Amino acid sequence: MADERVIQSTESPLNKTFADKFYFIFELPEALKNLKTDKSIIKAGLGVNKKALQWSIIKAEVPNINIKANAINYGGGSLHVSSHTKSPYDPFKITFKIDSNWLNYFTVYEWVNFIYGEKEGHFDEDNLTKSKNFDSYAVPVSIVGMDEYNNPKIQWIFTYAFPTDISGINLDYTSTEEIEFTVTFVFSQMYIRNILYDNIKNTSGV
Repeated sequence: MADERVIQSTESPLNKTFADKFYFIFELPEALKNLKTDKSIIKAGLGVNKKALQWSIIKAEVPNINIKANAINYGGGSLHVSSHTKSPYDPFKITFKIDSNWLNYFTVYEWVNFIYGEKEGHFDEDNLTKSKNFDSYAVPVSIVGMDEYNNPKIQWIFTYAFPTDISGINLDYTSTEEIEFTVTFVFSQMYIRNILYDNIKNTSGV
C-alpha cells in the first residue's frame, strides 16, 4: 500500500523509457510545513503540512566514501594501517525537471530563503520558528533507487541535510527541452540501505 503521507511531484515518473528510476524523498523542516504563501509551497491545492515529499530526479551525484589510511615506516617500505577516521563528505547534487506547477523549485527556494531571507538578509526573517538551531532547517533526506517494476531496491540516507545552492535556470522559449534545475545539499552522515536484503531478513526473521 502506498504511503498516503507522501506527496509526489505532479510530473509522471512513469512517462519515460528508462528501466531504472530514482526518487528524492524528504520531509520539510517543521518551520516550513505550515508556511502559507501564494507563491511557493502551496500550489494547486497541494499542501505539505506533516507530509513527506517524493520527487523523481534526473540524476544525482552520490558522494564518495573515504577512510584515510596512515603510512607507518616498516623496514625498507611502508605499512598502511587504517586511521579509523572518515573524511568529511563532499556536498551532493541532484538535478530535477521542474514540474508543471514549479512546486519542486519553489519548495527548495523557500527552504533556502528560510535559512537566509531575501528581504532582510538574515535567518528566519518571517519568524516561522522559535528554534534557531541548525536542526530547524536540517532534516534527513534520501535517494531511493527503483527497479523496472517500481520496487525500491536501494536507499541512500543523508542526515541533517539542507540545500546550499540552487542552480540558475535557462528560460528559452525556442527550446524543446524541459526546464531543469540542480540543487546542492550538504549533510552530516550517509547510510546505505539494501532494501531487498532488509525485506528478506524481516520476512525470514533472521
